[in-house]
Amino acid sequence: MGTCSMTTKMEQYILDNWKEYERTCKAECKAVAKHTGHKRNVWMQERNVYYGKPSKARQYPRDIKTEERCLRLVDLHNEGHSWQSIADIVGWRIQNVARVLKQRGYTEHVK
Repeated sequence: MGTCSMTTKMEQYILDNWKEYERTCKAECKAVAKHTGHKRNVWMQERNVYYGKPSKARQYPRDIKTEERCLRLVDLHNEGHSWQSIADIVGWRIQNVARVLKQRGYTEHVK
């Protein structure tokens, strides 16, 4: 085994048919964007900064209510409440409060 480039059959197939792979990935991104309002971004394998934000394709009442509940958590966090007190005020489990605030870039320590 003197070579360093050990590739699987699937990887080798992708390398051999690169143009087709590129075309199918971009087509999949467009198909996902048609239903969700944002591209899945499979081609670049990057985190999509617009994921979860309301767009014209996602203006459903349940999405708006969810966003309002999440913004209430952010407001309570900005007022200086700890995550446990926010969970007690809202009536959610602390894990759910932590998940929402971490997704929005907040840390547990306020000050």
